[in-house]
Amino acid sequence: MSKRVLWRLLGAFASVPAMLSAGAAVAAPASAAPAAVADTVYGCPAQGTARLPYPDDAHKVVNCANGTASVAACPNDLVWNPRLQACGGLGAVQPYETRTAAGTARLNLVPLQVMGLNARLTWQDGRPLGGATITFTTTRGAALCTARTDGNGYATCNSAPGVTIPVNTLLNGFEATYQGIPTLRTSQAHGTVTL
Repeated sequence: MSKRVLWRLLGAFASVPAMLSAGAAVAAPASAAPAAVADTVYGCPAQGTARLPYPDDAHKVVNCANGTASVAACPNDLVWNPRLQACGGLGAVQPYETRTAAGTARLNLVPLQVMGLNARLTWQDGRPLGGATITFTTTRGAALCTARTDGNGYATCNSAPGVTIPVNTLLNGFEATYQGIPTLRTSQAHGTVTL
């Protein structure tokens, strides 16, 4: 594809000429995603195409086509820039904000286990962010479990049975954390634990 054709496809982006002269790989802009979600991991739209950031690796992109997701890597150690819908250098990236919301989990006393740790990860505007790893810890940082968000942005897991963390520490609640990548900012939320 010639530079002229690429310029027409991405003419709205002022940084395209600089990216082309630097040899960056450029993709056509994605169409607006319909409300229906078919892919249950990344949140690909049921119809049409979209390109979404791979939430745990900035060097990858999720290509969506009619509800089916496939993961591809950017060439030459470039990162996927969701604002430009193209692979490019890390210096051009302006990260998106993410939001994590945590719910309520339940504490079993015998065996000692935290059940139903849960959180939802979204873009700043409330759209779900699927396929991301959420780490659940105590308020003091002790690991409880990890889970990946589904296509609606929800992650749920249970701690291992027989945890050796004091009950009063567990009843202080939990933290749900998305570590983020260079294109998606870190976010964290506090959840409650009840008996």
